[in-house]
Amino acid sequence: MEGERFAFLVEWYDSLAVIVRRYNFLFYPKDNSVEMYHLDKSTAEEFLEVYRGVVAEYPEMVSELCSGACVAMALTHQHGDACVEQFRQFVGPADPEIARHLRPSTLRAKYGHNKLKNAVHCTDLADDGMQEVEYFFKILR
Repeated sequence: MEGERFAFLVEWYDSLAVIVRRYNFLFYPKDNSVEMYHLDKSTAEEFLEVYRGVVAEYPEMVSELCSGACVAMALTHQHGDACVEQFRQFVGPADPEIARHLRPSTLRAKYGHNKLKNAVHCTDLADDGMQEVEYFFKILR
């Protein structure tokens, strides 16, 4: 697959795949770039390690991440070099309440419930995105 790839976790909604495709983000289920996981606490802590001591809600983030199924997807975008930034624009602000006011058409505005249950994890940096793809599609397999 060409272009920049990164993983994100999402509470799975049937309509999400259609929405993701509509905004020119591509994923290829046949090449194993989509997988459902049930993370235990230690795995969730490891994945979210960069937030420990930085985000006050870290313990709650870990609990939420291992509270049920999540789906990791490695994506690419037609503008590959800007994939992470394009996806961050697509998912919107981390707080769904803010997203509903500022960016009402984003995923978090439509599907998020609160800052912890905001429907989508999206990395901040392209380099972190590559690490997240490796974590889910190489290390956890």
